[in-house]
Amino acid sequence: MATLTNTKAGGRNSSGSSLGSIRAREVERFFGGALYHSRGGVAGRPFRLAPWQARDIVRPLFGTLLPDGRRQYRTAFIELPRKNGKSSLAAGIALVLLFLDNEPGAEVLCLASDVDQARVVFGEAKRLVEGSPEILQAFRPIIYRDSIEYPETGSVLKVLSADEKGIHGRNPSGLVLDELHTFSTRKEREFFIGATTAMGARTTPLTVLISSAGFAKDSICYELHTYAAEIRSGVRDDPSFLSVHFGASEKDDWTDRDVWRKANPALSGPAPFLSMQYLEDEFRQAEAMPSRQNAFRTFFLNQWVGQENRFIDLHLWDASIGHPTTDADLPGRTGYVGIDVASVDDLTVAALLMPCRENADMGRASEVLPARVRAGETSPRGPVSTVSGRRLVDAHAGRNR
Repeated sequence: MATLTNTKAGGRNSSGSSLGSIRAREVERFFGGALYHSRGGVAGRPFRLAPWQARDIVRPLFGTLLPDGRRQYRTAFIELPRKNGKSSLAAGIALVLLFLDNEPGAEVLCLASDVDQARVVFGEAKRLVEGSPEILQAFRPIIYRDSIEYPETGSVLKVLSADEKGIHGRNPSGLVLDELHTFSTRKEREFFIGATTAMGARTTPLTVLISSAGFAKDSICYELHTYAAEIRSGVRDDPSFLSVHFGASEKDDWTDRDVWRKANPALSGPAPFLSMQYLEDEFRQAEAMPSRQNAFRTFFLNQWVGQENRFIDLHLWDASIGHPTTDADLPGRTGYVGIDVASVDDLTVAALLMPCRENADMGRASEVLPARVRAGETSPRGPVSTVSGRRLVDAHAGRNR
C-alpha cells in the first residue's frame, strides 16, 4: 500500500463527508464509464481504476473537501515507478479537470520539460476522448492537434512545455505534469515556478505532479520528494499537499522480489498490468552490468541513487577501502591524475590515483566542487572562484590547483 497524507480539514475528510464521497464516486464512474484504454492488450476495455489507484489517489484527491466544499488538496505529488500507468492516470485526471470540475473558463495545461514529453500525457488524453462515445456525445469537445476545447464552459486542455515562452500571464486552473524528474535546468525550474504560482485567481486550482525518481538531487523534483517525505513522517504540516509514494526505501535490498512488489503496485490486484517477468528481464541485465544497476533502481524501484551510470558496483567500491590517503602521504609519490571538466551545468572533478606502499593496494584523493556551492562561499581548502560567461569552468585555474 502507498503511504500518503490524509490531513483532516475541519474535522472531516472524504470518509466523513457525504459530498466528498459523492464527488469521489463521480470521478471513479467517469474513469470506468466514459474512458477506454487506448493501447496494448487492454485497448478498448473500460478504464476501471485499480484498487490502489482509487484508494490512494483518486478518492483522497477528489473526495477530501474543506468545510466550504472546495477541494482540500491544491497539489498532488504522486511518485510511481515506470510501467505503473502514470501517463494514463495523469491523462484521465486532466480530463476530469476539463469536463467535471465546473470551473468556468478552465485552462488545464499538460506540462513537461519539452514539447514531446508534454504530448505524452496530452496524446493519451486525446486518444481517450476520441475513443469515448460518451464524452463525444455529452460534452461535444472540439479536438485540435495540441488542444481540446469544451465549448459549453469555455474550457480548454492544452500542451505547454518549458521549451516555449508564455507561461507568465496565464491563469491556469489545473496543471498536470508528467515526469517532473526531467526538470533539471534553471530555465525549467523557472518555468515550473511560473506555472505553479499563476493559479491564485482560481477557486479550485489543482497541480498534479506524477513522476518516477531521477538522478539529479539538486532538482525541483528531489526537493519536492524530500518535502513530501517530511509531510508523510509528520515533520511538516501542509494540509493542501497530497503525497502518494510507491517505492523502495534507501535501506531496502534492490534484489528482493518483495521489495519489487512493494514499489510496483501494478504487480498486484485483481487485474495487474505489470508482469514480474518484465522486471526479472530488466534485473538480469542490471545484475550483470553495474552501469545498468542505478537505472533499474531509479526507474523500477523509485529510488533516488544520485547518478545514472555506475562503472563500479558500490558494494565492491566500499569493500576496497583499506588505506585512507591524506595530503601528508603525497610528496614524492607517483600519481595518476584524471580530470573531468564541466562545461555549463555539471561538476568538475580532479582525481589522483597512486599505488599504496602497503600491499600494493591503490589509494586515491579527489577534489570536487559540489553543485550546491555558490559564489561567495568557501570550500575546506579556500575560497571558491567564479567565472563569468557561458563556460563556467576556468581550465587554467583548475590546472593551477
